[in-house]
Amino acid sequence: MNASLVHAFISISIVSAVVFALMIFSALVFQKAQRCPIWYSFCASWLTFSASFSLLSFAGQQFNSSQDRDLCLAQAGLVYAAPFLVGCTSTALVAQLLSTILDTISPNTTGVNKRSLFVRILAIVTPWSIWLAVLIGVLLSSSTHRDGVILSPNSTYCVVSSSPVPRLTAVFTTILCVIVLSLEVVIAALLFRHRAVKDLFKQSVIMTTRVFVFTGVVLTAYWPVLRPNGKEGCSVRCYDLRPSSSIRGERAKLKGKRI
Repeated sequence: MNASLVHAFISISIVSAVVFALMIFSALVFQKAQRCPIWYSFCASWLTFSASFSLLSFAGQQFNSSQDRDLCLAQAGLVYAAPFLVGCTSTALVAQLLSTILDTISPNTTGVNKRSLFVRILAIVTPWSIWLAVLIGVLLSSSTHRDGVILSPNSTYCVVSSSPVPRLTAVFTTILCVIVLSLEVVIAALLFRHRAVKDLFKQSVIMTTRVFVFTGVVLTAYWPVLRPNGKEGCSVRCYDLRPSSSIRGERAKLKGKRI
């Protein structure tokens, strides 16, 4: 176990959770800074994401020789469901920004209120519904094969060995990243095309900058998920080209970490 790596990983996760909690709290306290419901959902999703990776640490079992099976299973489910959640909320936030800019360019009041309300509710409910479905699915599928729930090779969090979920997560998050980047390109093009209307787009530019920074963090956080050959990926399903004897040796070591 690389204790320094584990400490750094957990510290970043906890700090991220605290920062997003403070952002939500400050927005609720200081009502002058108006935030849309999708923004709150976005922040709450990243709070959940960070807390999921810190679950063992919160329970005081991060550096134990063996972890509680139920706790480790719960963390594995949360860890696999978290990318689906933050990916959907991030996409919803960028889509909301694009919708706001389009409404500013060409306002259309015919039937907008009811449709806009329905879309916003859908943008909030859908990510959390997908998160809950993935979480329940992982928990149900792994509860009958608890021997497959292990601590990752770098001892940062619990994973499920020989599971197709990481590959599905990587594909899903890659698609969402492409969608987010495409929407941001459209937003940047719209702002550039209508840059002459500075007063009209002053708030939009500020909001766009914030969203672009947030999505930059999203892509950075997604990097381990999108790398199936990374250390986290090897704990689940590794497409490795090393000799089979080396792989068998690592599998023998992993048996000692089984819960």
